[in-house]
Amino acid sequence: MIGKLLQAVAALVLLVAQPAAAASPPPGFVGISPQSAPSEFDFDLMERAGLRSVRLPLYWGNVESVDPFFAAPDWDGYDHAVALAARHGMRVLPFVWGTPEWLAPETRLEPVATARQRRAWSGFLRRAVRRYGALGSFWREHEDLPYMPVRLWEIWNEQNIVTFGDADPERFARLVRLSGRVMRRADPSAKLILGGFFGRPLQVPPNVHSGDFLSRLYRARNVKRWFDGVALHPYVSHAAAMRGQIRNLRRVMRVHNDAATPLY
Repeated sequence: MIGKLLQAVAALVLLVAQPAAAASPPPGFVGISPQSAPSEFDFDLMERAGLRSVRLPLYWGNVESVDPFFAAPDWDGYDHAVALAARHGMRVLPFVWGTPEWLAPETRLEPVATARQRRAWSGFLRRAVRRYGALGSFWREHEDLPYMPVRLWEIWNEQNIVTFGDADPERFARLVRLSGRVMRRADPSAKLILGGFFGRPLQVPPNVHSGDFLSRLYRARNVKRWFDGVALHPYVSHAAAMRGQIRNLRRVMRVHNDAATPLY
């Protein structure tokens, strides 16, 4: 974890050290996505590096390992992470992912196949937004913390590859529509970000190129109104290599009259 943080700090220093003619990023432009649960020491490093956002997985199965009809959700782990982030002046970007085993045998598949799955997902997402969002119970219970509610919610993760779903734009569209309705009722200020696309996946098919998947998502019925941002996971060794992937998604967004939507 420390190694990853140091790499992030080095990248930020290089970014700031560019010639004056280059555009300067706004404050908070750079965040971090830890690959393991960050500690107090990790958050201290992130704060000193000037990071203002942290992307943290909110795994449904970790919070509701059994049907909530039988046991209350366990928010303790995520509460701890959100509290650490707030104390260090960082806003959390959750990515909500995973179907618990008590609901479906395939954790990676979006929970939209049955009415029971859709009801269960809606309930979990509603509880999460009402806990960490603008009027969230977490902030009322922790008035000693800086008030940094979750504003952006990333739904699913790398849905265009079979590692995290079945790479089906229609199935993902159903999840986006359902999630958008639930979130806006629970917190009108909440914004839905599409789970980060794997920029250039190998093995196509069964995986789907990010631009192709996004284009097919736009063509699905009644989807655009429910999301507020598009996320990308470029996986490149040099920042300049992101340009082609960003232009690809931007081209698709312009074709579908959505050029103003932010890219994360």
